[in-house]
Amino acid sequence: MLHVRRTCGGDRFLDGRVQRPGMKIRGLVMLAVVAGAVAWPGGARAEVGVPVFGAGSNWAQPAVRTWILQAAPRASYADVGSTTGRQQFAAGAVDFAVSETPYGFDGVDQPPARPFAYVPVAGGGLAFVYNLTVDGRRVTDLRLSSGTITGIFTGDITRWDDPRVTAENPAIRLPARAIRPVVREDRAGTTAAFTGWMSERHPDRWDAYCQAHGRPSPCGATLTFPVGGQVARVGSTGVAGTVVQPGGDGMIGYVEHSYARANRLSVAKVRNQAGYYIAPTASAVGVALSGAGQDRRAYPVSSYASLIVPTTTEAGFTVERGLTLSEFGRYALCRGQRDVEFLGFAPLPVNLVRPGLEQLQRIPGAITRADPLAGCANPTFAADGTDTLPATAPQPPECDNQASGTQCVTASPAAPHAQTVDADVATGVFSLAVEDDVAVLTGGSVGGEAIGGLPAVTVTDLRGTNPGWNVTAQVEDFVHSARPDATIPGAQLGWDPAAEDGGGSGHAAAGVRVVPGSGGLAGGATLCAAPAGGSAGTFHCFATLILAVPDSTLPGTYAATLTLTLA
Repeated sequence: MLHVRRTCGGDRFLDGRVQRPGMKIRGLVMLAVVAGAVAWPGGARAEVGVPVFGAGSNWAQPAVRTWILQAAPRASYADVGSTTGRQQFAAGAVDFAVSETPYGFDGVDQPPARPFAYVPVAGGGLAFVYNLTVDGRRVTDLRLSSGTITGIFTGDITRWDDPRVTAENPAIRLPARAIRPVVREDRAGTTAAFTGWMSERHPDRWDAYCQAHGRPSPCGATLTFPVGGQVARVGSTGVAGTVVQPGGDGMIGYVEHSYARANRLSVAKVRNQAGYYIAPTASAVGVALSGAGQDRRAYPVSSYASLIVPTTTEAGFTVERGLTLSEFGRYALCRGQRDVEFLGFAPLPVNLVRPGLEQLQRIPGAITRADPLAGCANPTFAADGTDTLPATAPQPPECDNQASGTQCVTASPAAPHAQTVDADVATGVFSLAVEDDVAVLTGGSVGGEAIGGLPAVTVTDLRGTNPGWNVTAQVEDFVHSARPDATIPGAQLGWDPAAEDGGGSGHAAAGVRVVPGSGGLAGGATLCAAPAGGSAGTFHCFATLILAVPDSTLPGTYAATLTLTLA
């Protein structure tokens, strides 16, 4: 059981609540870190704990990071973008890449000489986020067809009260206001998905627009949007931030649905080929990715990112790394798909999982299974591989059927009524909690490394003053369980931290990677932090712990205390 004590000077707090305004709270969590059993190196047995390194898609990063923390703490991943990830894999700098587009797409790069395979891993929908108010009220039920969206982003439709927009939204009195589309300025998988969809549904209109803005014909899908009067911003953060900023009324842009969901942005429903207006929910994306594009439940702008994995032992890739990578990929496609919906992704259906698992078995060192689907706990199909999406995906309401002539709308609030309300408001909770009070490091050998995951750390800041906070950590020396004189310096412990926003108006950022040795965590380091003015809410912080075991270490079990401080 976790024992937490919070101190502020000489005061003691038992329930995590600030008792005097303006006080600085310091929460201390004493966390045992056990380095398993450190053994002499030897034997050639492949271990799933052998480190592997990957890079690529920013979009897929939340899912990949979650799977690493859950199942492969010895893996690491850098979200450097799909193009850079592919280039690093081709150069042999990483063991795997994650990409939303294949090699050779848009003429950016060519497939490497290194043999490889694609493994679908993370599914999601492209969300059209917008900022629109009518009579001071935020519009949340906007509906758009592919033709209307194409017209908006190519400059053919320029006002919200255009008849082509109002015809799709009979229950909303759209304003006589200019439409201001926002696009990606940099290379992006979202742009590739969006332009590919427009070129498929309205090839003549899209090609004419491209030619008018200096692109060769036929234009097709492209990583960079041919800007012609739209507002252009770098990254999904730049697009969404521009759309929702003060003064952004009338703007519309495109981002990954996972990002739209995390930031609670208004998302348009898009008309599919069956004539229904559909939001990019997990089930709607899953139905689309299952190949049922004509199904009334399918979200029409759905896609997925793929693992790029090696199929030979070269560029430093070994069968030991292959075992780790193949089992990590299997976890991602099976049990890991159960956890992606809350991140804004869609669990992949069986028609993508089965070939993905088969590709994973091509990795050197992978475990060969007669039936790759056996034991795969993916939520979209049964144990025998039967697709369960047709029975479980909800049907859209008829008010979102174009043929009905109606529109589903959120119930309007009652007319405002002036009422005086008195309330005594106390300063809110400011607390630090840890999922488990023991972190276990495994795979340790003399002269090697022991690696594990730091249990999830949750910070809750409901003080209302938004003063900012940070969580720091410091570790003591590791001590042998039977020989107190045998130690591993705490400086040998390093980490790779991560942070996620759990809810609220603030934003937490992860601390920097700390390399084992040269001080390590013995000198203290920041796990995560939130700035003044943006620290309100609930946040989750994680880390992969890495202990570098000196050559002179006596084999055995070691333990140390890691102190986490919230201030």
